[in-house]
Amino acid sequence: MNSRPFKILLTVICLCLCAAGGLLYFLNLNVFFILPLLFISLVCAVRLFYLVRNRFNSIDIIAGSLEILSSGNYSYRTGLKENDLFSRLSQSVDQLAEILEENEKNKQQLEMDQEVFVDHMRDTQAIEERFHRLFENPNFGIFICDFNGQIMEVNDTGCKLLEYGRDEILSMSFYDLYEPAELNRSIDATKIGSEKQAIRFESRFLSKSGRLIHVEISSNIYDIKNEITQNIVFDISLRKQYETGLKESEEKFRSFMESANELMFITDATDHFIYANRAMIRALGFSLDLLNEKTPSDLSVPEAEPKEETGPENNQNVQMEEVVWKTRSGQKIYGELMTSVIHGETGEYLGLRGIFRDVTERKKIAENRRLAQLGRLMADVAHEVKNRLNAIMSIAEFIHLEFSDNSEIAEDMLMIHEECRYMDDFVRQMLNFSKPSEGVYQKTNIHHVLDAVLKLISKSFKRNQIQVQKSFDPKLAEVYIDEKQMSEVFMNLIQNAQEAMEKGGLLEIMTSGQNDSIQVDIRDHGAGIPEEVLARIYDPFFTTKEKGTGLGVSACYGIVKAHGGELRYTSEVGKGTTAHVILPLTPPAPSEKEESNEA
Repeated sequence: MNSRPFKILLTVICLCLCAAGGLLYFLNLNVFFILPLLFISLVCAVRLFYLVRNRFNSIDIIAGSLEILSSGNYSYRTGLKENDLFSRLSQSVDQLAEILEENEKNKQQLEMDQEVFVDHMRDTQAIEERFHRLFENPNFGIFICDFNGQIMEVNDTGCKLLEYGRDEILSMSFYDLYEPAELNRSIDATKIGSEKQAIRFESRFLSKSGRLIHVEISSNIYDIKNEITQNIVFDISLRKQYETGLKESEEKFRSFMESANELMFITDATDHFIYANRAMIRALGFSLDLLNEKTPSDLSVPEAEPKEETGPENNQNVQMEEVVWKTRSGQKIYGELMTSVIHGETGEYLGLRGIFRDVTERKKIAENRRLAQLGRLMADVAHEVKNRLNAIMSIAEFIHLEFSDNSEIAEDMLMIHEECRYMDDFVRQMLNFSKPSEGVYQKTNIHHVLDAVLKLISKSFKRNQIQVQKSFDPKLAEVYIDEKQMSEVFMNLIQNAQEAMEKGGLLEIMTSGQNDSIQVDIRDHGAGIPEEVLARIYDPFFTTKEKGTGLGVSACYGIVKAHGGELRYTSEVGKGTTAHVILPLTPPAPSEKEESNEA
């Protein structure tokens, strides 16, 4: 508590006592008279004490508040509520404190806002620096234009790309950059882009020096309110060079594959064909769409004879093997198949590349040589056997005449004679197979030959309930053939077709013509021929008939080959078999005859 009020109180009491003592001394007043005066003086002194003390307390509170406010604590309040001068003064001090406190808060908020502003300024500067780097330093040109194409801003890359200065480009329209031939197309693309607000297309620019630049333009609306577009231009000239080189290489590769004689193909990861060259499509008779549904395994057919294994390649991803493929028409082609595996970047399996080299003719040549050797051996054996058979037949006939009265001997000799005659026919077939006669080739209407053969065996058709359906091409050209030999061929093939239909059926005989050949198809609707039997149908002495010689088809094959033609069989088990005889319109060359005779 402040000591000044007590000092004042003591001073007042002392003055009162001194005044009372002075009155007693100078006025000689009675002491009892002065006591009320003293009491009144003391009461006034006490009242004065409290009054002075309250005033000094208010002053102290106000002074303390000012000291607290000066120290920076603006939240302190005096709390004086009396309606006097000092209370009003303290309230003014409180109002001043509130003002200072609000100012301090505003100052702090201002300082915080200033710090945030400074941070924003730093961020804005950093963003502007990054934007400047992004705008000026990328490897593509950036052109800011209005909707009319006037260039408003361009980066350094765009200037270097077109070999113009910035001021020169800013005075130009974006459409001035295009090659004239590309202008209309590019304007149309830009219009589409303005409608869709974005577009990406390729075009060509001309630099200041006249250099042609292939570009890819990505255009989008940057500010639709102010009608501003952004055009990002990529230089794709190098990519175009690579694409052109790749296209040329692909065209060369495709030209090589398309012009190759070998059958070339590519498969996908499921081993289905995705590409086949013309030679393969032509040889197999399948279109690419049909091949897309097949794999190399689908074309392979099992062979009765084991395949010839080939040596391994140095590359373990490359395989070589001998396979037999079946064409759409059922014909077999023999070949050497070399395949290489296609791997992706991560080593995954993507498919195969394959080359199929057709060795059918080579096999035929080898087979012809084998048959030629067999034919010479058969001819030698046949001549020897024929001579012996003629001798036996002569002796048997002589004994038959001498002992005609002895029925048992005569019957035995007749049986020997008949068996020898059968063997003589067999030997004759062997001779025809081993070395067909030269033949007399004359221009002949093949329909006349077929009709003559059908007439000879028409009774057999009726007996076996065979219906014949002819489909002859009336415009078919005449061919050079030996009529006798070809009649024998057609007789044999038609009889085979008839025998294939034990319970009767439909026999179809069709003719058709090509530019340089004619074709005769003899189709039965019998049981068909299994693949393993069809593979050996041309082999000499191979037969499925109980009393067959196995030389009928082989002999027919030799006669047709001697005519420079081809004999093929196609068959489907349960549906029937078709024999295809293809004959050239021109007579065979002498070399062909000799080769056929050797076969």
